[in-house]
Amino acid sequence: MERGETVLLASIAIFLLSSILAYGKYGTTPVAENPTNGSNVTILAVDSAGKGVIGEASVTLTQGSGRILIGLDGSLVDEEAQASALTAAQAAAEATGKSVAGYDITYAFHLPVDVAAGPSAGAALAAATAAALQGMSLRGYAAITGTIASDGKIGASSAIRQKALAAMDNGIKVLLIPAHGGPDIDAYERTMQCDARPGSETCSTDYIADDETLSKELGITIKAVSNLTEALAYLVERIR
Repeated sequence: MERGETVLLASIAIFLLSSILAYGKYGTTPVAENPTNGSNVTILAVDSAGKGVIGEASVTLTQGSGRILIGLDGSLVDEEAQASALTAAQAAAEATGKSVAGYDITYAFHLPVDVAAGPSAGAALAAATAAALQGMSLRGYAAITGTIASDGKIGASSAIRQKALAAMDNGIKVLLIPAHGGPDIDAYERTMQCDARPGSETCSTDYIADDETLSKELGITIKAVSNLTEALAYLVERIR
């Protein structure tokens, strides 16, 4: 990465700091020395040609004051992915019942050149944070894609098929995807529910993951999950 790009990302991180001081500090730092605990997790993304690619993120917890830090090692990390690191920490604390206030948490991304980590890395970051908080590790043969909300809800991810193929090509056997998607995501079935009342009818549309069909089509086990707690049941390996 050119120096200008590094400065830009650092500036973005500093900008985010001003909007989240109520929770913690946001900044950039190399991976912390003498980690208290940590975990690695697979990151799935797509390149500029729309091909699925695989990378990794590391989460390191050290005793500190509740800062959320982004390690810049040459990987591209967009603004939404940086913001999702904060949300991932909140979701992990909610799912595990463990406070992150006494830790500085460093998220470092290791991705192919010119591939940016986006918001769909959020669920993976939350899973790695939860594992680190509990002294656990994640199964190397399982991966997850999806956004994360502070309450642990896992949101839509694009390019499911492309990411699944990249995962399979790199030895991943189980891929977790969001249970609910959107109309622009081709891995989901459109459903409609209507509530009929005298003189009116109210209908709502949802998009449900057809994980069984996708598993057969792509040759990899795909499981739909709605929240971080469900995801951890598939992802957590063991207590270290």
